[in-house]
Formats: sequence, structure tokens, C-alpha cells
Amino acid sequence: MDLLEQKIVDIYSQGVSDIVIMGDANINLADVCNANSKKYRNILNTLHLSQIINDPTRITANSRTLIDHILVNRSEMFYQAGTLDVAISDHHMVYTARKKLKIPKSFDYIKCRSYTNLDELALQHDVERIDWSVVLSDRNIESAASNFHTLLTECVDRHAPMINVKLHDNALKWFTHDYLSHINEREYCRRKYNICPCPEHDRLRLDSRRRTKELRMSLQRSYFDDALRNATTVKKKWQIIKEFWPHLSKKTKN
Repeated sequence: MDLLEQKIVDIYSQGVSDIVIMGDANINLADVCNANSKKYRNILNTLHLSQIINDPTRITANSRTLIDHILVNRSEMFYQAGTLDVAISDHHMVYTARKKLKIPKSFDYIKCRSYTNLDELALQHDVERIDWSVVLSDRNIESAASNFHTLLTECVDRHAPMINVKLHDNALKWFTHDYLSHINEREYCRRKYNICPCPEHDRLRLDSRRRTKELRMSLQRSYFDDALRNATTVKKKWQIIKEFWPHLSKKTKN
């Protein structure tokens, strides 16, 4: 019994969070007056362990003893425990069922601009007030372009800041930053056409919509091909197919 206590202490010292010990302890917990049983229970209480088998595990014509135990340190994580008569031994088999572990979800993030509070007139006003002299006076095309990008980005950031958007498990796995940029450009061209529906703006609107659609189809096709190629079972392949065509059901497999 002292050896068992030392072993459990060693397990705790290793930082193990979940402890499950099971087997024939040869200590009859059904006999509450037995000295060994009392000492055993005291050790379990000291080590914060619970014995979750309550039924006799060895039944003979003359006795019913509880000597096969399952010890756990988190009894709330086990929703069922008991014994089974397997008819190949005078000991009953002991079992327990553990609750499913809740693994914390990990999320991916994409960076994009937030247009929630965008005031287009205020943005246009601030852009017009930018001092472009540092760009216009620069004879070096590279540094002029860099200064132009810096000044414009700083202004836009004040009106449409960059934010991190969480992608949930049900997010589109083929979605990319490039596709998001195409969507933003398409929406910009659409708003521009709505403000001034001239032929040039209409051409830009249709062109951006076409390019966005082509990129979406290309990304979907590439993801679909790779996913099917890497699927190892028919079940996984069927899950991938339903991801793109959710209206399909098992009735349509054939």
C-alpha cells in the first residue's frame, strides 16, 4: 500500500492532470470495518482520488467482495462505471466511460479593412488635404511611389482601419487574401457605378465582377481537386463533395 501511495505521488509530481488507475487491489472496500480498507480509503482521500466502482467485483457462493477498483482524480469527468460478468473468471470485469474531452478550438485569422464606419466624403476630403509635395518633388520613381503609398495608406487607415477577422470552422477553406482583395475591388467598382452610372464605370464594374468570379472558381477547383486527391476513404470524399454541393443527400449517391 505504501508503494502504491509513492507511485501516485510520483505521478502527481510529473504534472499529470488526469489519473486513472484500475486493477485488482485485493482490498475489500465492501468491508468498511477492515483495517486495510480504512487505511486504503485514507490514502485515497489524502491523494484526492475517488474509487468509482460500487458493485461487488468477485462473487462466490460464500462471499461478495469489492476488490477490483478504478481510481480517478477527476470523478466528474466519468459519467458511467460498473462491472460485467464475463464468465471466464470469478472476478467481474470493471469498466468506466469518460466524458468526451473538449479540445479548445484554434482559429485562423485574416487581415482586412473594416468599412463599417467609412464615411466616403470624409475620406475624400482628407485625401484632398494630403501634402503631396514630397511625392511631386521626388525625381526617383521608386521613392516617390513609396511615399505616395505611405501617405495614402495612413489616410485610409484612419477611415477604414485594418482588422483581424476570425475564421471559424465552417469558414470557406479556399478563401484567400487575394480573393478578399478582389471582393473589395468589386464592391468599390459597384459603389462607384451606383454614384455615377457612366459607361466607363459600368465597364470597370463588370470587369471586376468577372475577375472575382473567375478567381473564386479557380480557388474552389484547386481546393476541391487537392481535397479529393488527399481523401483516403469514401466517407471523406463524400464529405468533401457535400461541402460544395450541400443539397446532395445520401439518397443521391447512386
